[in-house]
Amino acid sequence: MIRHRQDLRRKKGFTLVEVLIGTTILSVILVAVTSATITSSRMLYRMMADADINQEIRFVEGQLARDVRQATSVSMADDSTLSIFTAGGTIDYYTQETKDGAIELIRDDEGGNSKHTILQDISSVKFAVPAYSVTVVELTIVAYVHVGTTADVQRTYFSRFTSRVSRL
Repeated sequence: MIRHRQDLRRKKGFTLVEVLIGTTILSVILVAVTSATITSSRMLYRMMADADINQEIRFVEGQLARDVRQATSVSMADDSTLSIFTAGGTIDYYTQETKDGAIELIRDDEGGNSKHTILQDISSVKFAVPAYSVTVVELTIVAYVHVGTTADVQRTYFSRFTSRVSRL
């Protein structure tokens, strides 16, 4: 019997307290790793959405810059409608609201024969031809970068295009 007790004391193993402490430490580490993974994946999605809207805005800027460079004159009906008159005809840029309340930027060549939505899901678009200059067209776009089902980040983009055009 005494020998049996000595054998039990010599056996190596973990006590219940040691197992509980180890489990607690492991749980804390797992929670930290999971939290870091979720945060980094959200940041990745946000960065990808931001890159997408940046690419779309650069496309709109390039298209508008080409149109302004070819313009003979520029006219504005309001701050969200811009008409560019070129030797080849009139190009209209204007906004329209969609069924879900978002705003789209439309580029319309040749009086409605060639309408294209060039930017979607934006908050606002504002064109300006400053009074101090007849050679400048300014564009301000406020866009929301969507991640999942909510608009996480609001971004404002400002561009200025210079050309030798006259205002009407």
